[in-house]
Amino acid sequence: MGIGVVLFLSINFSIRVTVSIWGEKKRSCRWGSKRRTRSDNDACACPAMSNTIDFADMMKAEKEKRRAACLAAKAGGAGPTASAAAPAGDARAAARTTSARPEVHLRRHDGPLLDLEAYRLAPSTGTAGPRNVFYVADFVSAEEAAAIEAATYWEGAEWVQLKRRRLQNCGGAPHPSGMLTEPLPQFLAELGDKLAQCGVFGAAEGERPNHVLLNEYESGQGIMPHKDGPLYRPMVAILSLGSPAVLDFWASLADSACGAGGASVRPPARSVLCRPRSLLVFCGDAYEDYWHGIEQTKCDVLRPQLANASAARAEVGEAIARSTRLSLTVRHVVNIKGAAEDQRFTAEGREQVAANKAFIEKAICDNSFRTGEGERPADGPLDAID
Repeated sequence: MGIGVVLFLSINFSIRVTVSIWGEKKRSCRWGSKRRTRSDNDACACPAMSNTIDFADMMKAEKEKRRAACLAAKAGGAGPTASAAAPAGDARAAARTTSARPEVHLRRHDGPLLDLEAYRLAPSTGTAGPRNVFYVADFVSAEEAAAIEAATYWEGAEWVQLKRRRLQNCGGAPHPSGMLTEPLPQFLAELGDKLAQCGVFGAAEGERPNHVLLNEYESGQGIMPHKDGPLYRPMVAILSLGSPAVLDFWASLADSACGAGGASVRPPARSVLCRPRSLLVFCGDAYEDYWHGIEQTKCDVLRPQLANASAARAEVGEAIARSTRLSLTVRHVVNIKGAAEDQRFTAEGREQVAANKAFIEKAICDNSFRTGEGERPADGPLDAID
């Protein structure tokens, strides 16, 4: 009994002394000089108390961080807080929230309209071929080409992967019932403005470019002979960047039939060497009556049917190796149904946008809407499009 009482008194005394000492330290930390440094506070603080305070601050900071990210996401904002909320494994989604597509400013064409007649390609001697083909060398400068490529390969760009190439579809999804339009990216709107200023396209709202396909071809890739179909105004302008490549025109699919090794059995009606930074324009009979395509090869050997040898600074028989080529195919879609953004507010509208997108993705795949006899099916609105 005596031992128990002594032990109880001893423990009680120890607790009181400990609490008293801890209280003195706590008061000295709280009421000490306001100029006290963090290291001074740490030195006089109890280790357990110090850890508790650090943990609380950390939790508070984390809550504030999450709250800021949530507010940014609701507001549709982009920035460091929004990117922190993106899934760690989705690098593409994070890139879209942290950076914007580079802007491109092309040199304005303030002079007279471009006289396409001066750039018309005459048929090669002794050959027939489309009459309405025009080739403009160095349509953009090297600096402008580099800026367009940087905007095309922006890390947030959405590519559609096909068998023989990949592409970006910009402006909307053309459809027989009418295209639901989407705003062109700034750099493509800038290119469209320049083409309108030059007179390649009309300057009126109903004539300006409103659709662009950005096609990327690796060395050895090409596209089967095709026609672009009736959804567009019968004219196309193609800006080539990167590697040179030869585009061929054929009077029929039968003429473009390939033999063993992938080479065509008969020569094309006309060939055009598309040098980097050049603009190829074709319309009329070249658009409506002839098939065009790019042979799948890693090296183009220039044939006698080459129509722009002089303008492209090339010679028949010359072998030109290919690397990665970027083709910007600019057109005007005639039938416009409305803005895609306006359709997203209803379930029916969203279904229509998705259906149009699926339609154009099917149409641009190689061999879409083609037959072995070389005729377009009655219900096929498009051929494979480049």
